[in-house]
Amino acid sequence: MTAPWTASWTEVADRVLVLRHPGLDVTSTLVIGQSAALVCDTLSSERQAAALKAAAERVTSAPLLVLNTHHHFDHTFGNAAVATSADTVWGHVRCAEILREHASRIAHEAAVEFPALAVEIAGTEILPPGREIHDAADLDLGGRTVQLRYFGRAHTDNDVVALVPDAGVTVAGDLVEVGAPPAFGDAWPLEWAPTLGSVLAAAEGTGCGTVFVPGHGDPVGAGFVWTQHAELAELEWLCREGHADGAPPAEVAARSPFGPGPSLVAVRRAYADLDGHL
Repeated sequence: MTAPWTASWTEVADRVLVLRHPGLDVTSTLVIGQSAALVCDTLSSERQAAALKAAAERVTSAPLLVLNTHHHFDHTFGNAAVATSADTVWGHVRCAEILREHASRIAHEAAVEFPALAVEIAGTEILPPGREIHDAADLDLGGRTVQLRYFGRAHTDNDVVALVPDAGVTVAGDLVEVGAPPAFGDAWPLEWAPTLGSVLAAAEGTGCGTVFVPGHGDPVGAGFVWTQHAELAELEWLCREGHADGAPPAEVAARSPFGPGPSLVAVRRAYADLDGHL
């Protein structure tokens, strides 16, 4: 079992707070309204999420709603400890479907990859979202609206962002990666850059482009996100050109802005996509 963790928030905009869990450096966000508060991503286990909920209740007495930005265990396995029921948990329809149908497999793979969390994961109830998003939903938190939007496949096939117009904040989840290369394990490398471009356009159009909260790491400005968008676009075209030329994936990955190791996964997935195998 991992060591005890004392959760503490940092306010990054008006009544928008973030905290980072040290284990996998997951960044959770709390958006506070007059009648409800939204917790974006609930960490990796019931134990972690209990500390997250207690931290939220120290700064607001409003009922808590939950958003899962995508289905990965480190963003969803704390749902049952934070939410009162599935009806207070929002996520993309594919996020809900994956957690309903594949929770045991995801838990097993997570425990194998992160053995220090194995005991915690084994004792965690998996609660899929009961409020499913297809393309868009608006949450009225009382005096402020949070816009939940799906712009397409990228880090996964179910990445949802939360736009908070009155605070200038976009909660981007793992569509934006800070402090490490993007994770491509079940990503769509040929679509990530266009999807992130749509996020940037929506953020600019709604006044949410001041602060971007990533799924891991510290919040950043639009300049960082535009740079990552350019790098993802470069990787996309390296994959397209490499596939057309018959280049080995390792050769293409060696030219990627994200480094050969993480990029090899991306190139192989891109090639499989172009071959119609994803």
